[in-house]
Amino acid sequence: WDLAFPGDYQPGAKLPFLICDRTPRSLRVQPSASVSGSELRGLEKVILGVQNLDEGIDLFRGVYDWSAPEFEEQAEFGARLAAFPGEVVVLAQPLEDNCLQSRLSRFGESPCGFLIGSRNLDETFQKRGRMRGPDWFQQSVAWFDREQLNGTRLGVTGR
Repeated sequence: WDLAFPGDYQPGAKLPFLICDRTPRSLRVQPSASVSGSELRGLEKVILGVQNLDEGIDLFRGVYDWSAPEFEEQAEFGARLAAFPGEVVVLAQPLEDNCLQSRLSRFGESPCGFLIGSRNLDETFQKRGRMRGPDWFQQSVAWFDREQLNGTRLGVTGR
């Protein structure tokens, strides 16, 4: 594979790395048995914690030539969000001194949450016992219990 790390940041932390893998995907990635053939599609969104939303937007638009983002405030997540249409990255700036701000202070600007896509949220919730949370950018979102995941913010999303 060919690998590149844009910017002067710790590789893969603030800016996603670029990779061109020459090996067929079927030889690199196999779904785990627990989700193979299920309604789950894989990683849909990576939420990146940032101290300053405007600076983060400028950085991503400048490096990747992305279009202008959509904005939302999510009190449950404790952040103001910026999502770039058609892209996986969602930027999250803390609304106040909360767990996201603590994470930023401890680890710097880096991924702070992940959403797995589902083809059928009703089926996902039925199997995994999750309640729907507030929509994010016109998509339903539900989060798994962070305490059971050692503080990791992992959820599912879909229409």
